[in-house]
Amino acid sequence: MNSRLDSQKPASRGDPGPVLQAAGLHTYFEIGGAVFPAVRGVDFTLERGRTLGLVGESGCGKTVTALSLMGLVPPPGRIVSGSIRLRDREGSPRELTTLPEKKLRRIRGREMGMIFQEPMTSLNPVFTVGEQIREAILVHEPVGRRAARERALGLLEDVNIPDPAGRWGDYPHQLSGGQRQRVMIAIALACNPGVLIADEPTTALDVTVQARILELISRLRDRHRMAVLLVTHDLGVVAQATERVAVMYLGRIVESAETRRLFANPGHHYTRALLDSVPRLGEEKRRLRTVRGSVPALSRIPSGCSFHPRCPRAEEICRRESPQPREVGPGHRVECHFPLNQ
Repeated sequence: MNSRLDSQKPASRGDPGPVLQAAGLHTYFEIGGAVFPAVRGVDFTLERGRTLGLVGESGCGKTVTALSLMGLVPPPGRIVSGSIRLRDREGSPRELTTLPEKKLRRIRGREMGMIFQEPMTSLNPVFTVGEQIREAILVHEPVGRRAARERALGLLEDVNIPDPAGRWGDYPHQLSGGQRQRVMIAIALACNPGVLIADEPTTALDVTVQARILELISRLRDRHRMAVLLVTHDLGVVAQATERVAVMYLGRIVESAETRRLFANPGHHYTRALLDSVPRLGEEKRRLRTVRGSVPALSRIPSGCSFHPRCPRAEEICRRESPQPREVGPGHRVECHFPLNQ
């Protein structure tokens, strides 16, 4: 059987350079006259063949950022300003924030795929998994149902679902959590997109299944030169599966760096606190540290540096003025008045 993922590789996919860029992205929710700024001036770049990890506590804006990129922010949320530029498979740059919904639907799936956080609720319970993968192909590709079925079977094989033909007629509830996640990956990759957004793809899976899912995403990324945005709160996942990390807090990216550099030499006090809260093999038994306090509500974002109420290093300037991004090393940016590594 010919694999769907091996059968179509656009010539421009091998071209170097960024495939997706977000600049000054602001996404707000307005409820009852109150404004909740979930994403506040986010900037980052996704490059072909590389994985960027977007990490932070729950409620920091990671999922809203991912949904903003896909044009799927649910009402009453909306992108209020900023730019999202996609380089499509023909190599042409497109501004996504100004596209009408009809054109965005053509891009979703074909140019950008997304693995959602909960496969059980994202998959349709009344259609078989095979039908759902085939439908994703038929929506975007000029092929017949028989050809789409063959491609869908190839995708099930690619994501290591045993006996693809036998599993074709299974419903989501008949699969394990790991198998459902693999089906979601197959749907996201059905049309060989240049960008894959994975929102907490290993949530609720046991450790061995997590490792297999991450290995699968990395293998398919390398094979097809995809750019991957891996959204997670798990620093272990970040260390295993990314080349670069962006740390998010209250809707802003407060630090970004190559993964190895960030783990070895974090610059932001929030990043340091996150790393200190992770248990490490071989260390003497000790009580795990926690990030003191809790994430403020979006309706009560602190003035100045938004992390200052929880920061052990905060001074008056931190309460009064928002820090500007600064370079603290090659490709290493930090939003902090008093970076750790300076």
